[in-house]
Amino acid sequence: MSIPNNNSKFVSMLLVLLSLFIFVFFTKGYYSTLISTMSSYDDNKSTHAKQLSEIDILEKKQKELKKLDGSNNNEIWKYLQQFNEDEIINEIYWFSTNYSKNGEMKIISVAMSEPIINELWFNESNVSISARVWNKQVMIDFLDFLITDSKYKFYINSFTLPKDKDKFFNIQVPLTLYYKEIKQNSTIENK
Repeated sequence: MSIPNNNSKFVSMLLVLLSLFIFVFFTKGYYSTLISTMSSYDDNKSTHAKQLSEIDILEKKQKELKKLDGSNNNEIWKYLQQFNEDEIINEIYWFSTNYSKNGEMKIISVAMSEPIINELWFNESNVSISARVWNKQVMIDFLDFLITDSKYKFYINSFTLPKDKDKFFNIQVPLTLYYKEIKQNSTIENK
């Protein structure tokens, strides 16, 4: 009688081992997938937290830019204008023709240098303007237009005021133009 009992124990142990083998064989893929998914979840959670903090920083910077009043905002956009030699020359000649209905100002020549990248990572180009003006007020209006009202950000390097000239004199205006190169796929709206 003890033989069937030992046989039944052996069969039950074999059944338990066989079921354990089947359980491990069929669930090992699920277990490895679970471990992989949990690891990916932790990585994605940390990446998500970093991206949320970057979004918060960018939103704060965007709010700061929107707080700028119109004049400061225009000052920023002047540096972001695409460099176009034809437009710059047209703008200079446009001022000359619109300002001088009676020949108060005449542009003699405009020369531009090739742009170089300066130490602040801005593109820098030199513009030399030679003009004939009616009087000092016309000259001041022209210089004011170049520095403040122009679409581009011009700086006057050096300027010598002609002495003892009240009417019709020539001026040489050496300018420097600073701008930032904008990639073609990005869009920036001027407000």
